[in-house]
Amino acid sequence: MSEKDKEKKKIVFRVSFSNQENMPGNRVEPQMVTEWNYLRIAIAGLVLIFLIVIGIIILQGDEKSATTGNNEQGKQIKQATTKDIEPDTNLADKKQAPTNKSAQIYDGLVRAKLATGIWENEPFGKITGSIKVNGEEATGIFYFTELENMKGKAVFHIWKYKGEVIFKKKRDIQENSWKTYTSKLFTKHSVGPWTVETVDSNKRQLNVIHFDVVFENKS
Repeated sequence: MSEKDKEKKKIVFRVSFSNQENMPGNRVEPQMVTEWNYLRIAIAGLVLIFLIVIGIIILQGDEKSATTGNNEQGKQIKQATTKDIEPDTNLADKKQAPTNKSAQIYDGLVRAKLATGIWENEPFGKITGSIKVNGEEATGIFYFTELENMKGKAVFHIWKYKGEVIFKKKRDIQENSWKTYTSKLFTKHSVGPWTVETVDSNKRQLNVIHFDVVFENKS
């Protein structure tokens, strides 16, 4: 057989794949493509900012209203109480020549008095004469004292009815200038002679006030 006949008998097969992914047996995995809608995101952001601003405005309005209400209430309380506050009186001179034996002032005690109330740590409501009570409600009385140069010491407020101790309260003095008070409720069952006094830890009497509780019939 000639060389020419041998070349005619050769058969050549050529397979060409343009893409490996299209080859049989290869699995193509799906891919996720994320697309951002910037217009919707911008609108949502503006709405959120708007809601936050509205919330802040509402909260500020409520806070302003509450502050205004508290200020008005404070003004009303002050107008109702401070008008009865007596001017500050230093009783240091009175302890040299006391004019009222029932309210003597001794060393260490600057002021001592009965009052109908306390405002900003100061007594108000002057009490003159007897304390009147009725059968409908109790009457509250405050015993106010101001002390000097007694830091670290203690005094006692003692309320007595017909000479018998009814109420005794220890008051610790934490500064060189110190104000303190106790109070007592009086009813129709409290009618009679009373005393209230300040005593130091050595049982030395610094002040004593005598007063009477009388019944007043409103009918």
